[in-house]
Amino acid sequence: MEKYKLKKDTFFYKAGTVCKLTEKGNMVLDDNQGTCILHKYQFDSHPDLLDEWFEKIEEKKYGGRVPKKEDMFWFIMADGVIAAGTWDGVDYDRDRFEAGSAFWTREEAEKELKRRKAYVILKEDTKGFVPEWAKSDQRKYVVLYNYYDNMLDIDIVWCYKTNEWGLYFATEEDARASIKNHKQEWLDYLNIEGSENG
Repeated sequence: MEKYKLKKDTFFYKAGTVCKLTEKGNMVLDDNQGTCILHKYQFDSHPDLLDEWFEKIEEKKYGGRVPKKEDMFWFIMADGVIAAGTWDGVDYDRDRFEAGSAFWTREEAEKELKRRKAYVILKEDTKGFVPEWAKSDQRKYVVLYNYYDNMLDIDIVWCYKTNEWGLYFATEEDARASIKNHKQEWLDYLNIEGSENG
């Protein structure tokens, strides 16, 4: 069902009230009861009524698509279990996608769970190091994947931060030890598949 919001106050409803246009052509409130506020015959009698009183709400995409009722999805529960659900459009469906915990395929959910578990392990390897970004002379070591040589590698950052890295090391030795001890976790965290060398 397409969603609309009222452009202006009416006797019973305030501007901004969210409604849905049903397949039968009736305008109903977007609530659990589906209270009808305008019937199809009223729209048929007054063709400008829809444009004059209502503004169409563009449907939000979740996980790259606009969900339909009863679409199946998978989500990561707080205890790390992957569960299946069906889209009903209720708050907790939306919340799961907005929090990055829901996916349209089980494979995506499994991949994200592996990445999260890897992060927890790798975070320990940083030994609690917190970069001081204002100190341009402080070396901050990061682990990355070198596609040219097909291997995990290390780089140094000084005073700039990107959205790619979230794990920093105080020393090159700590970073190398992390790669040596947790190669698979790094590949999972960086979403690298089919690596020969690592």
